Amino acid sequence: MTPRLLFIGMLTLSFACACNSNTDSQPKDVQEGAALFISKNCVTCHGPEGEGGVAGPALKDLAEYYTVESLAEYLNDPDAAVQRDERLRERAEGYGALMPKYSYLPIEDRRKLAMYVLSLR
Repeated sequence: MTPRLLFIGMLTLSFACACNSNTDSQPKDVQEGAALFISKNCVTCHGPEGEGGVAGPALKDLAEYYTVESLAEYLNDPDAAVQRDERLRERAEGYGALMPKYSYLPIEDRRKLAMYVLSLR
């Protein structure tokens, strides 16, 4: 295992506790969304509680801009959404990582991930 993969694995595991502790009283779909947030390595760029970082923006208070359905659609192909939306283009500037496509995830999982992200305050 390369040092970078080892670091990412350790980082993901350390964030797992932080993310899970905040969702214990949340609905099941939000809890499952939090697990997806960890397993899909969202914490690497967005932080364990969506606070943002060098590689990705903060995800808190996105309910002003998204519904569960619209965020699940965004997750399907983030780059296409960014190309269509000036606000998203401006927000994406300055971050070193591109948001990956989650089109391989079933829509139910993208909805759960969206529910979790929209619960972040």
